[in-house]
Amino acid sequence: MNRSLGLLCLASLGLVVWTGCAGKMTQFGEPMKNPTQKPLTVTHVLSEPEKYEGQQILVRGTVRALCEHSGCWMELAHNASDEGEGLVVVFTYDKELGRLPVEAKGREALAEGTLVVKEISEAQRRHRAKEQGMSELEIAGIIGPKESIRLECPAAKIEGVEPVEPKACKHE
Repeated sequence: MNRSLGLLCLASLGLVVWTGCAGKMTQFGEPMKNPTQKPLTVTHVLSEPEKYEGQQILVRGTVRALCEHSGCWMELAHNASDEGEGLVVVFTYDKELGRLPVEAKGREALAEGTLVVKEISEAQRRHRAKEQGMSELEIAGIIGPKESIRLECPAAKIEGVEPVEPKACKHE
């Protein structure tokens, strides 16, 4: 009996420690409209964008890149080591609610919004590449418009960061 009680206490302690290590998710923007919705993966959304275009969805991923100037957009990847195509998340909420800090890179995120598929210009592509820190040579290789899959996002949650003061963004 004492051994069973001891194992039960040890298991309970392990659960408390494990859940305590999970990072706190901080709300950015408006409250989520459907927080109990099962999140989709970035990979799933990008494999079938036509299925979700125009719909409000919840996506889970890792912040791979973001607007380092004003925190007005981020790119989500499936996980931190994913080098494939990412999902661009453009924040549509009032910037007075605070923006994403650069420390969000590599953090887990949930983003809720409407999936939009549209063409972006060469100038927009080069601007985003510059914000991502690409070299001048890489930016010079960007030619012509390209179809873009993005999430227009009024609500997001990011693990382990707090909102920062808003700054003006050149493309807002």
